[in-house]
Amino acid sequence: MDTNSRTRGYLERSPHDQIHFAIGGGISFGTTEDPDDTTAGLMSSVQTAAFDPMFWIHHCNVERLWTLWDCLKDRKWGNTPVNAWFFEKPWWFNDHDGTVVNETRLHYLSDDLGTRYDSDPSTCKPFSRTPPVKEVVAAVASARLSARKLMTIRAVETLRQEIGRNVAQVTLSPEIATYQSVTFGARQPRGGALKSMLTASAPSARRRVLLEIDDIDYRQAPSVGYNVYVNLPKNVQPDPESANFVGTLVLFGIKHGTRDHANMSSTQQFDITPLVNQSADPSGISVVVVPFDLLVPAKDVKPLRRQSGVTIGTMRVVVVEAQKPSLQ
Repeated sequence: MDTNSRTRGYLERSPHDQIHFAIGGGISFGTTEDPDDTTAGLMSSVQTAAFDPMFWIHHCNVERLWTLWDCLKDRKWGNTPVNAWFFEKPWWFNDHDGTVVNETRLHYLSDDLGTRYDSDPSTCKPFSRTPPVKEVVAAVASARLSARKLMTIRAVETLRQEIGRNVAQVTLSPEIATYQSVTFGARQPRGGALKSMLTASAPSARRRVLLEIDDIDYRQAPSVGYNVYVNLPKNVQPDPESANFVGTLVLFGIKHGTRDHANMSSTQQFDITPLVNQSADPSGISVVVVPFDLLVPAKDVKPLRRQSGVTIGTMRVVVVEAQKPSLQ
């Protein structure tokens, strides 16, 4: 899996991440002498997840869900990473004949890997065979560029401007929503000026407003997931189908690869451009983080809502522009 939480797609955020915590949640939590002495299931940690037999069933099902989506009609790409991301080679796999292979991400999207599920429609034309890097894919196909040449494909970030920040640490509740405001600085563009600022500097570029949530940590495997909403109207029930829903917090895996969990940092980005454009408040945005059950409890059974010490260190709003890459 990717170590960069900024590139985690919706399917990986949920249900993939959430199932890991739902299955690998807390078995025992602390003692009177040491309340932080916890034991959690294997699935809750990247380092141990594959030792749980459910891991393999879970990942096969995630792949199956991706295949089902890939065969639907009228699909469209959401917010995608910069084009260079598709040409990176972060993984090594043992192929069916034992050969170790190291291919680009684009290879696993656009090439037929020869695997099928019984539920696959016979008329399926996979959407992923047309990834959102058409101009680069066409050039690669015609020129048959070498792997070394592919590594020269880069996206150039020409703008990154922070326009608001809140640095008060917030502890998320497993029971109720957490509200936080991010105010734009007095010298930063507001209202119409901000909307004008979103006009890209060149036709080949795109500007966006991002909510960045940083310094995320937790003490023990959480019993709930957390959805993020921006500018949710008062007295309106949070709904993941609403325009105010911007995504789900990534918690699974943020402690992977670090020895000192207390110093762990995880930055996650949410595209809020449409919400800023439509906002009637030019001074800032409101962020609402809403807990949801990882497992639906049986009738007359209370949901599991343990305090897990989930914290957010910083929320900030930035305007970014990325120039489309060119072949060099």
